[in-house]
Amino acid sequence: MVTTSGGPWLSAAITPGFDGRSVTVSANPAALSRGTYLGTISVNEDNGYAPAQVPITLTIWSDPPRFAIAPASLLFTAQSGAPLAEQAIMFGAGDVPLNWSLSLSTDDGGNWLNASALTSSECAVAGPCPYLTPATVMLRASAINLGPGTYRGTVAVNVAATNQADRVPVVFASSRLYRNRPNPACP
Repeated sequence: MVTTSGGPWLSAAITPGFDGRSVTVSANPAALSRGTYLGTISVNEDNGYAPAQVPITLTIWSDPPRFAIAPASLLFTAQSGAPLAEQAIMFGAGDVPLNWSLSLSTDDGGNWLNASALTSSECAVAGPCPYLTPATVMLRASAINLGPGTYRGTVAVNVAATNQADRVPVVFASSRLYRNRPNPACP
């Protein structure tokens, strides 16, 4: 094991397992200042092959990343029975990659609110997403099975590094569908 910068911050331990051996890698950033540190772990086997070289990169930020989400709230409007109203939300922490998941809830328990990620490929938004920030998510509200009224929901963005959820309130105003009727007084 070799660290090419920052001293001995990298360690590895080999443990025997049921189907072979495993390597546990640990990093101790306590004595490191802001910056990027490089290291390499060499895995040697007694089989005549060259050792496997595993590069390790550790990045230390001076301040914890500040997570931001925009907009802070959403208002959808549609006529009752309309298929979709759409809006995008964006969130991230600058250039800091953060793993995230998204959950949706509606006060009435209905399924009128759904989402899909616009970064990488589509994901099932009900659970953890293999995405990093910054990210953009398209939110859709459907009035197909809703009568006229105001509906409320919440979008919760959970960021693994902060272990907290940022919540975006959602209001969906579904109005009555008005149809133009011919006026019998007009020729």
